[in-house]
Amino acid sequence: RVLFRSPNGFPPVVLGMDMNAAPPEQSHKYEAEALPTALRHPLKLRSAYAVANGGVEPAWSTWKKRPSGEVRHTIDYILATPNVEVRRVLLAPDDATVEAGRLPCFAYPSDHIAIAAEIAVTI
Repeated sequence: RVLFRSPNGFPPVVLGMDMNAAPPEQSHKYEAEALPTALRHPLKLRSAYAVANGGVEPAWSTWKKRPSGEVRHTIDYILATPNVEVRRVLLAPDDATVEAGRLPCFAYPSDHIAIAAEIAVTI
């Protein structure tokens, strides 16, 4: 039984995921399909980071060295329906704190940085 529905008929939804997809402003790097598709869904999902940062996604959530060069882009997202208030998000670390070998490293033991959002849902 659903106790709360938004004006579009959906309950509050929050999704966190590695989409392996660049945001539209970084699509020159490779074709971005997953995020635009999710944002067109009837749930009216929006990126928590874009909401908190005036419409702009962070510059990166993964930063690796590859044989072809360094790869640094945003592929990790927190998506939420409009009835979820995004209060703030965890920012990416300063570039200077990332070791020369990039991720993973001692300070960041994954090939992705942590993402987080403080949210509120009024029921």
